[in-house]
Amino acid sequence: MSNPSVTAENFAWLISNFVADVPGVDHAVVVSSDGLVLTCSEDFPEEHAEQLAAIASGMHSLAVGGAKLFAKGECEQLIVRMQRGHLFVMSISDGSCLAVLTAPTADMKIVAYQMIRLVENVGHALTPQLRSELREVIGN
Repeated sequence: MSNPSVTAENFAWLISNFVADVPGVDHAVVVSSDGLVLTCSEDFPEEHAEQLAAIASGMHSLAVGGAKLFAKGECEQLIVRMQRGHLFVMSISDGSCLAVLTAPTADMKIVAYQMIRLVENVGHALTPQLRSELREVIGN
């Protein structure tokens, strides 16, 4: 494991800050196209982050494939409603995605809007170099 660059630290901070600032958001994870955790919010146990990454990656891949198969354009976001919360998955770039777990009381419109803002504002920073560095730092 190496020391993260300022860019990697800032990216990880943005994800944790997103969780802290958006009401009802419990955890967030950024997932590579191959299902690996690139970064996750503070206080999210590593084993849960890895499990969420695998789930989000699989769902994202299926949705992207389905959108292509039925000529429905790009897959922008998935929302899974559960009894005790929601799972949002949103494309970032090059097959990577942002997965967010919320409380059942979370305002879905606010969460979706804030995810869009986050992805639009930082998606360009998730370069192949940064993805590689984040994998190194997290130990994947």
